[in-house]
Amino acid sequence: RLPLASAGGRAGSLAACFADKVSSRHANSHALLNCCLALRTGKGGAVAAVGGAFGGLVSSGTWAIPLSAASRLVGAAPSDEAAMRGFIAELVQQAAKAVESDAGSASDIGHLAPHEYRLSLVASFAYKLLLSAQGSPLPPRLASAVAGSLAAAADRPVSCGTQSIGVSDASLAPVSLPLPKLTSLLQASGEALYSSDEPSVAGELCGAFVLAPD
Repeated sequence: RLPLASAGGRAGSLAACFADKVSSRHANSHALLNCCLALRTGKGGAVAAVGGAFGGLVSSGTWAIPLSAASRLVGAAPSDEAAMRGFIAELVQQAAKAVESDAGSASDIGHLAPHEYRLSLVASFAYKLLLSAQGSPLPPRLASAVAGSLAAAADRPVSCGTQSIGVSDASLAPVSLPLPKLTSLLQASGEALYSSDEPSVAGELCGAFVLAPD
């Protein structure tokens, strides 16, 4: 369940729910930072509650949006720029304190990604939640921030590229002939599914490569 901080008010109808993660390409099974955030609106479309949690910010587990940050947004419209800036600034400030208290501990996860980078992701994810709560259509300059993929954004047409590699010895054909990578479109758009995206099952076995000493 998402912890929705309402700053003393009653939670209204769900206006937006946002979940995302950022991972290293070479280690996609472990997210550098992930989140699940939600925002509810009440009378007149004003924010009634906002909350959620970030994973990968501190080593102790998830870190929830504090009430001090939520109170900057409750009562304002999701599109209120001053409220948005206040909410994100307070959120990042509190997140920085949590990261600072976690730094240097035996289980500090700062080696996975710089603290500054993870804090920038906190701000980015929070901003995308607020954009999602504004409904559609968004102005083109904002739409790409919450598009399902960059290619789906109205102002970001699908791009393409090719690379041709000549075969030095024609007698080796079809060896060394350039072939299209069938999975490249899914991978480039972030829509490809990996084994690490699937939930664990009971009795699951895991394998690992072991290198010989010689």
